[in-house]
Amino acid sequence: MHPLTVGQRYCLRLPNGRSLGHVHIKQLDNGWAEGPFVPTSDFEAFRDLFARESQLRHDQIIPLWEEAADAIEALGIEVTEEPGLVPHRGLRVFIEGDDAIIGTAQPSGVSANP
Repeated sequence: MHPLTVGQRYCLRLPNGRSLGHVHIKQLDNGWAEGPFVPTSDFEAFRDLFARESQLRHDQIIPLWEEAADAIEALGIEVTEEPGLVPHRGLRVFIEGDDAIIGTAQPSGVSANP
């Protein structure tokens, strides 16, 4: 069971409390929660990293994708239900254009990703 709920809004935060943006979960699919993402100005510093991960995932360049995905995971993004309840930690967070894709486990390969 996925810890996030369809219809709920969540804030994506760094461990230092900076908000990267907000996501409204619209669907759950194979262990991934998905929905529209509205970035904050703090997201701009990370936009290129997320765009790189997305491109490498689609291009199936696995070693470079793993580096980008690991760099995103190293940010320690917390997914907090709004209004601010206890954060969910350890979720895989991907941003693709105007959408957030949030998973519960480390994927075993690029084809297993959203």
